Amino acid sequence: MRDLPRLLREYARLERARTSTGLSPRDLSRWEALKQQLDSHFSPGMKPDAQNRRASVRVPTRIKARFESLGKLQDSIMTNLSQGGVFINTAYPLEIGENVTIRIDVDEDGSTLEIPGRVVTTRVGSGFATQKMGMGIAFSDMEPDLRQKVDELYERALERQARRSDEAS
Repeated sequence: MRDLPRLLREYARLERARTSTGLSPRDLSRWEALKQQLDSHFSPGMKPDAQNRRASVRVPTRIKARFESLGKLQDSIMTNLSQGGVFINTAYPLEIGENVTIRIDVDEDGSTLEIPGRVVTTRVGSGFATQKMGMGIAFSDMEPDLRQKVDELYERALERQARRSDEAS
């Protein structure tokens, strides 16, 4: 997708407005079209009904994350982020339905976000490929200040993806 950086930035602008002041019918229509394009680009093969259930685009990312499993803190990599949740690459996925606190290292200021969530999917790649092993976690209710920090992390992930796409063009 050759206009990817521009589309990501436009989506980010509309997403900011959508979650704060709201969108006009025209802008909402544009947001929906952009979301569909970006979902198709970042999650090829995902069925449209699955895309429509998501509140925001899944943005590819590589951010260190930790969670507790089997009484130990497991280091892992968060491979995508949306405003509603994350996918964590791990050889030790928790059971579907299990509550978890994800600890995400925020590079910009060195702090750690502790985000409550619930495991909604577990996946193992074809042939048990470990690079596809992991779990999808839906965020649970958050205090407004934590929600704002997650939204900021999401926006930075969108911008990083736009810059990477600029560099690749």
